[in-house]
Order: sequence, then C-alpha cells, then structure tokens
Amino acid sequence: MACDLTHHGVYAFILNARKTEILLIEKSIGPYKGLLDLPGGTPEKLETPEQTVIREVMEETGAEVESLFSHIKFDLVVDYIKSDKTHKLNHTGIVYKASLKTDILPDTKSSDTEGCLWFPISDASEHTVALPTLNAIKQFLKNT
Repeated sequence: MACDLTHHGVYAFILNARKTEILLIEKSIGPYKGLLDLPGGTPEKLETPEQTVIREVMEETGAEVESLFSHIKFDLVVDYIKSDKTHKLNHTGIVYKASLKTDILPDTKSSDTEGCLWFPISDASEHTVALPTLNAIKQFLKNT
C-alpha cells in the first residue's frame, strides 16, 4: 500500500539536568495515541523550525526552551488506523536537542496531549514510546 497520509513536524529532545530522563508528552490523538512522544508539532505559516519547536514545547508542556543545539532529521513510514481503516503515514521531521530554563514542569494538557513527564531513558521501548521518538533517543545517545 502506498503512503496516503503525510505529516511533517519539528520536535524537541530534552534531557533533565541529571541526563537520566527525557521530557515526553502523553499522546491523546493521532497515530501515536496512547504512546509517549517528543514535544513538538507542525510549523505554522511563515514559522521557522526553531520557532515551531519553541512554541510547541511551551504549548504542550508549559516549559520554556532555553537553548537549541544540534538536530537530526527523520523520514519513516508507519501504519496508522484512522476511521477504522489502516493507512500508511509518511512521517518526516526535524528533532532539535534542546534545554529548558528549569526541570520543574507545570501540570499542562493540550489539544493533543494528556500532559508531560520526565521519563527514564532506560525504560524507553517500542511498547511505551512512539517510533520516531525511540529512534531519536537512540541516535542522540549514540552521538553524545
């Protein structure tokens, strides 16, 4: 089956001060519903990727980005069930390594999340974390 859905997004890879936990959101809609994912989303009109990731982190976590560092790109195809029909989703994105002004997270929900949390990196698996997020974790940890 050819890809019949596409999504392009910009995301943040953020570790806590001890570098043992990653900031993740609990997805409540979309192809990663029920899984943990990186904060991020779709750029708005005339918005740079950097502006997108800063805005999305604030909207989804209530936390303020302090700095953006290196980034990676991904392009993957996942199965996505929408309206009881399986689609192929081509999900492309940019993931920025970032830091926050503080590790303290407000209790925040957004239109597509049930909130955010610091998640132990050692617990990340395909059963708990969305595939692009899991791949980003592995890639960033390999390069640090």
